[in-house]
Amino acid sequence: MVIAKEEWFKSKDTGIGYETWQGNVFLLVIILIVLSSIFISNYMKVVGWILCVLFLVLFFDGLYAIMKAMDKQSRHHYSLAMRNTALAMLITMIILFMLSGYLIFLKNIMWVIYITGAVGFVVAILTKRKIDRLP
Repeated sequence: MVIAKEEWFKSKDTGIGYETWQGNVFLLVIILIVLSSIFISNYMKVVGWILCVLFLVLFFDGLYAIMKAMDKQSRHHYSLAMRNTALAMLITMIILFMLSGYLIFLKNIMWVIYITGAVGFVVAILTKRKIDRLP
């Protein structure tokens, strides 16, 4: 781990986020880096690449800390949520590419990426909530 500590990433029982403020700030910084790189990369390519590298370093550092903070049951729940997320994103991409001949805005590949990411995010949250309610 470079920056993130595993005690920052103890998951809340309900909702989105982490129990500690450090974990939530870490998540917010990653989201802000992604959003800023989307808008800045069109104007300043070098800054966009630097933000991309920074995002990847923080993302994988946080992912490593999150996985270390999980127990066996949490890892199983996480793997189920990621399986559902991957399947939903794959189906979304197939549908969007089939519709791309009819919808003009889908000609830009970034819209496909944004829509697919949003679907993946929603499915991951819904799966996590559903699994957490199981006995």
